[in-house]
Order: sequence, then C-alpha cells, then structure tokens
Amino acid sequence: YYTDVEKRQDEPLLPRLRFIDTNEVDTQHLLSEIGDTKFIIGPLLKDTVERLIPSLPLGVNVLALNRPDELPDNASAKGVTTGSSNPAIADDALASGTGLAGDDTQNELHSLGLPTSLNYYGLAPEDEAKQLAEFIFNKGYRAPIVIAAQSSLYQRMDDTFKKHWRILNNQENKQRANITSVSFNDSNSLREGITQALDVAQSNERINQIEYMTNDEVYNMPRSRRDIDAIVAFASPQDTELLNP
Repeated sequence: YYTDVEKRQDEPLLPRLRFIDTNEVDTQHLLSEIGDTKFIIGPLLKDTVERLIPSLPLGVNVLALNRPDELPDNASAKGVTTGSSNPAIADDALASGTGLAGDDTQNELHSLGLPTSLNYYGLAPEDEAKQLAEFIFNKGYRAPIVIAAQSSLYQRMDDTFKKHWRILNNQENKQRANITSVSFNDSNSLREGITQALDVAQSNERINQIEYMTNDEVYNMPRSRRDIDAIVAFASPQDTELLNP
C-alpha cells in the first residue's frame, strides 16, 4: 500500500487510511473525525467501543478491537453480525460482507442506531477461557483439573471457564460437571493442591495403613486418579513450569 502511494500508482483507486486518536475525546468529536468513512478498525478501549458503536450512522462497517461486556440483544435478530473473538471469523465476516443488511432491514437497522456490519475482535481473557473450554470439550475430554493462580485476571478466567463448562455439560443433559478445582498463591500451595486433586495423598495413606497392618515395609508406588483426562492452568509461565506431566 505505502509503496503504491509513494509511486503514485492508481492513486484514485487506493483506499485512504486515516488514523484517529480516540484518547480523551468525546463521542461527537469522534463522529466528526470519522465523517463519511465506511470502514473502521477500532476502537481499542472498551469504554470507547461502548460509547461509539451505538452512535455510528448506518452504512459503517466496524471491526472493533474490543467488545462491550454485554452485546446488543437485538443486533443478531436484526441482521447485524456481532463478530467473534476468533480473528478468522471476524476477518471472514468483513471480507465476505457477512452481516450486511438487505434493503428490507435497512429501516430497522436505522431505527436501532446500529452500524451495517459490526464485528468484535475481542481479546478479553474471558473469551480465551470460553474458547479453551469449547476446544477441550469438543476433543471429548470430560474430567479436567482446572488450576488457577489467586490473582484477579486468572480467577476471572477460571470462573468463566467453569461457567461455560457447565453450559456445555447441560447441553449433553448431564446434571453434574465433572471438574476438579485447584487454587494456589505460591509453589507450595500449588504442589499441595495438585497432590490433593490427584488423590496422591489418599494413595499414600492407604500404603501407610497396609504397612501398619502388616508391620512390614511394603514396596509401593503412589498412584493418582485415573479419571482425569485434562489439566487446565490459568497461571504465569513461571508457575506452570512446576506442572510435570
């Protein structure tokens, strides 16, 4: 693009790129800056997305780089695409024109005050947790251990994963989601939590009981649970180094 601009080749056919600073400006100022632009990438900040999207005129195609906490309930019902946090889905929606309203819905879209094609490319950690739950569930795993560090970010991801996991289980008419939780704040609590979750401590107790009953040393090897089929960790790379297969 920039090479063509420098060479001034096919200048009338080149799209015009404009970069707008959305920091600390009100909605009306943003709308005046946008003008008659038909394709928008952004904004990035969530509060700016929430303020700007409902005010955009009809005919504007948006790939927002964040998403509001609550998506418009009536958007999809009226033919507007509320995109995915999956970049491939969002890009395909813009490239193919998915969600562009037909003539019959133009008046309805105008009354809603929603743009023509609206796609959210959200990078929220909650979105990643949902996608991870779906990925593991679709692989056929049903009994994961979910490990989460005690920080606000990882606890949010942990809560979102478990809520979505229960939804996926309900779709299979299962009354109980077979999920084991481990929460930790340091390496010692992580080690202890995993040991308890895998029932290794119970295995050691059974070995000790047998040795006590026989009054002799028993050759043994502690065994962990056999029903666990996946381990999910919401933690820093340094913490996950302590997890050994």
